[in-house]
Amino acid sequence: MRVIFQTIIIFFVISSCEKYPSVDTVWPPYENSTAAPIITSVSPHADSAFGGFTILTISGENFSSDSGGNFIYIGGEKVPPASESANEIVVQAPSVFGDTVSIKIVVPQAEKLASYDYRLQTLTEEYGGFTNLDKVRCIAMDSGGNLYSMMGDRTVRKTDPNGEYTEFGTTTFPQASEMRFGPNNTLFLIKVSNRVLYTIGEEGGEVQEYATFPDYVDDERVKLTSFDFDINNNIFLAGSGGGAFVIRENTSVVNSLGIHVGFKITSVRVFNGYVYFGGTQVIYRNKILDDNGTLDTEELVIDLAETEEFSSHYIKSITFSSDGKMIIGTDPNDGDADPILVMKTNGQLEALYSDQLMAPAYHVLWGNGSYIYVNRYHSDAQKRRIIKVNMLGGGAPYYGRE
Repeated sequence: MRVIFQTIIIFFVISSCEKYPSVDTVWPPYENSTAAPIITSVSPHADSAFGGFTILTISGENFSSDSGGNFIYIGGEKVPPASESANEIVVQAPSVFGDTVSIKIVVPQAEKLASYDYRLQTLTEEYGGFTNLDKVRCIAMDSGGNLYSMMGDRTVRKTDPNGEYTEFGTTTFPQASEMRFGPNNTLFLIKVSNRVLYTIGEEGGEVQEYATFPDYVDDERVKLTSFDFDINNNIFLAGSGGGAFVIRENTSVVNSLGIHVGFKITSVRVFNGYVYFGGTQVIYRNKILDDNGTLDTEELVIDLAETEEFSSHYIKSITFSSDGKMIIGTDPNDGDADPILVMKTNGQLEALYSDQLMAPAYHVLWGNGSYIYVNRYHSDAQKRRIIKVNMLGGGAPYYGRE
């Protein structure tokens, strides 16, 4: 009986399987799918792109040509396109940073998405660990990449490339207007609006007087504010009174050059055989004629008052890129204006990284690599910081630092 029953069950199962009706697929392939998008390139090159600033052009194939037809994700963040077509999408990079940032594009009706790895660098960052309690009067850098800061408490702080700092030296005055490194790793300093050049030796310690200047030149009181070294280690100095001076190599003898008397000078920088003298809104340059620091007559470089866009900017500091662009740190009348200007070799003047930097830029110092360091000295303690700015290229030599 049991055998007969089992036989009947097996027969029933086999018969049922054979007669089981065919069923259509519940999720059939989408008949109207489009070709998958492909990213072939992204410009600019990843070595020159900044998160939160750079405009990216994404080139490829099979993007949607419809407005809003592409969904762009950069580092996981959805980004609206500025423009889009079947083979090009333009977006502004979001504030995402890293050496491997994924760019993804999703096109509706395409079964696959496009993916591309890219690099987004940081444009600016606070540097040195300074707080609201710190007052950095001026800055310098040595050949090892250590940043030196003259502080409001009459100390000179040394910050190494890892961000660790120690007290390097002390001063007998509360404020220096300029510091530069000279021969034998000696730090040179000028007390603001004074007539004495000081030094601190390689091992640190208290400042020592190096050279004293006359009280007056042509009935104008000498008030030094800035200086720089040339390739022969001559020191060119100037300020808000008394004109320009030179201290020749390996001496402490002050020589008045008899030029720029009556011209208020805020910054001195040597570049490519010229001494540049930056005033309130005007920059002149004088060619260096010999190894003794004899200067030719001045040439006008630029007058900001004659420019439409930057006529309210007041010059505080100048330096140069290795390819000859002049970088001008300013204190604009309009506190929201761009504080750093770039003068190209063709004379064109423009803001550096428009709308990205906060005023003022009292000192602009090029480091040993591709960064400038900006002393944003401000009456508002929360704004008063040292800012490290990526310039994507090197600076011109600081001869004393060499």
